[in-house]
Amino acid sequence: MTRFSWQSYLVHIGEYRRWIDTGASFPTHREFSKYMAWALSRAVNGVELRLATVTDVRLDIRGWLLRCETAAGARDTLLAERGLVLTGPGLPRSLPYTKDVAHRVITPTMTQAELAAIYLAPGSRVCIVGCGESAVSLALSLIHKYGEDLELTFVAPSLPYSRAESFLENSIYSDPQLVAWGQLAESQRHEFMRRTDRGVMSPGALTQLARHRKLSFIVGRVRELQLSRNGLANVVVEQPDEVVRQEFDAVAICTGACPLSALVRLLGDCRHLVEARVGCSLTDEASVMRQLDSTLALRGLVPRLQLPALAGLAHGPGLANLSCLGNLSDHILAAYLPCPLAQDGRTATGRSLPQPPRQGAQAIR
Repeated sequence: MTRFSWQSYLVHIGEYRRWIDTGASFPTHREFSKYMAWALSRAVNGVELRLATVTDVRLDIRGWLLRCETAAGARDTLLAERGLVLTGPGLPRSLPYTKDVAHRVITPTMTQAELAAIYLAPGSRVCIVGCGESAVSLALSLIHKYGEDLELTFVAPSLPYSRAESFLENSIYSDPQLVAWGQLAESQRHEFMRRTDRGVMSPGALTQLARHRKLSFIVGRVRELQLSRNGLANVVVEQPDEVVRQEFDAVAICTGACPLSALVRLLGDCRHLVEARVGCSLTDEASVMRQLDSTLALRGLVPRLQLPALAGLAHGPGLANLSCLGNLSDHILAAYLPCPLAQDGRTATGRSLPQPPRQGAQAIR
């Protein structure tokens, strides 16, 4: 781990002293992505990287069959004999809107070129649906691009909250056994993750957003988007006692993503075979969460299908995001290395690490 640590990366690029002098500040997403690229460039022993999109997954008697396609259109088929790890946030959740208003909608699937092509006049009004990290990140990027005259309105089912960054919350993410995570009631675990990770904004991002004077918030659920008579986007918001309609120059959908929707799409007709083996529907997120074993794989399915993005409820809140990558890798690799997990969910110590497998792991992005 020392070879691939964040500190080793900072030493390599000559920024370690500066990082210490600034109080060991949290890295930005851009900085962290550079660190991950650096680590991946050095992790060459038993690792093969293929830049391709997985278009189809099938369960075969030999293992998982993955059909992939590169950006150039080349197609290939890979065989994962022992297991498949599905990472990433999944497919973004969307909202119903008509085609005539699509040109005023900003979606998470847009490319950088498509986002750069969007033009908003000075003083434009923008609605941001959502109140999580993706919502505030987009808001800050729009302010940076279009200036202080931009009017921003957040629409979400609840009031905006800031992410807790106390010692206790961070400790639970690092070591969920501090509070016997698996023994807590499900409602308590859901509430902790909702309060610290789902639909919350980081303190640093909120500090930047607070400097923007043209902010407003609407509490409610967006029912639909329509094109108004003025050619603007008409946002219909349901509240407990009334329905609110407001017009905007643009609407950004930042309502999060669902990991299971991506899995269902990849499996296609094979989905029913997988559901029969695991004993629950793959559209039932709560049931799938309960089915994940200590290696973050679905019980009853061979070869393994590991879903770390859904492991927070059963095994710890940090496993569903980038909060504890070391702990996450321990859980996943324990399925393939002769170094079993102990009862508390940690890898056993006192053994030398085994040599990498002959057939290297394939990382597909």
